[in-house]
Amino acid sequence: MRQGGAIRALRAEDEAAWWAFRLAALEESPEAFLVTAEEVRAMDGAARTARWASMRGDGGGDGFVLGYEAEGRLLGALGLRREAFPRRRHLAELWGMYVAPDARGRGAGRALLEEAIRRARATDGLRRLRLGVSEGNDAAGRLYEALGFREFAVEPASLRLADGRELDERWMELVLVR
Repeated sequence: MRQGGAIRALRAEDEAAWWAFRLAALEESPEAFLVTAEEVRAMDGAARTARWASMRGDGGGDGFVLGYEAEGRLLGALGLRREAFPRRRHLAELWGMYVAPDARGRGAGRALLEEAIRRARATDGLRRLRLGVSEGNDAAGRLYEALGFREFAVEPASLRLADGRELDERWMELVLVR
C-alpha cells in the first residue's frame, strides 16, 4: 500500500472528502474519538467549514491535517494542533489518527505518523508531541511505541460512551528535542 500512496497536507478544497472520511471513521470506531458521528451530522455547513479551517490551522494557527491517499481515495488522516498559550508553545497534540480498514497493516498509519513527526521536528520551538490512545486500541498503541512515543499518564474514564461504558485514555509523548 505505502508504495502506491501519497501523503499531503489537506487544503480547503478537501473539505467534503475530509468530512465524509471523518464520518466513516467515527461510525467504524466510535470508541477511538472524542467527537461522535451524531455530533458531526448535527453541524450545519457553516460550522463544518469553520471547524475544517480551524483544524487545518488557517488564519495563522499552528496546525495541519495530513491525508494519506491511494487509488484516488483518502485512506488515512492525522492532525496536529500546537498549543496556543505562550508557556505551552513547546507542545503539540496529534489527533484524529485513522486509517480505513482496507488500508490497515500496509504502512499508511506509520507513514502518516512519520510525516507528522518530520514536520513537527522542523517547527521552530516545538519540543514535544503528545497524543491520547483509547483503552482497547492496542494496535495504535504499539505503532506509537514503535515510533518512540512513551506513556506518561493514564486518564481514567476519559470517554463515556452512549452505552454507558467508560474508557481510560493512555497519554503518550515523543520528545523531539532533548
